[in-house]
Amino acid sequence: MDIKHAPLRRLHDYWYAKASARGAPRRRDIDPVLEIPAVVPHVGLAEVLERGRDLRFRLAGGELRDMFGRELRGTRLSEIRIADDAQRLQADCAAVVASGRPVCRFHDFTQRSGQRIRYECLLCPLADDSGHVQMLLIGICFDSSYS
Repeated sequence: MDIKHAPLRRLHDYWYAKASARGAPRRRDIDPVLEIPAVVPHVGLAEVLERGRDLRFRLAGGELRDMFGRELRGTRLSEIRIADDAQRLQADCAAVVASGRPVCRFHDFTQRSGQRIRYECLLCPLADDSGHVQMLLIGICFDSSYS
């Protein structure tokens, strides 16, 4: 997987190390706060709703809060505009839920101020004991080379 930003590469490596032969790690298998604290500002954790067509944030690091200017915990993806190409982002989430495999892409977002930003988004599945994807481990990095 081609990942540009170092914190997201670290998050992907962490997820991959936690994955087992059965596939995606379980939520209880990971603890980014203790195990990769330097990456936590870039990390979100979201509960899968509607087979990945929507998510509910359970944790949102500083990068996500800064992007939207508010706390995201408890907020559904459908309640916020997280990308100008929101349909593609929702399709990525649904694909990760269906396949059990991570996806990393760039997305664009226009802030309330009108400033356009680009960010790299890593979506990694977390499964329950039966292997069904129940949560997504999300990584976000702003692309400072974009204007």
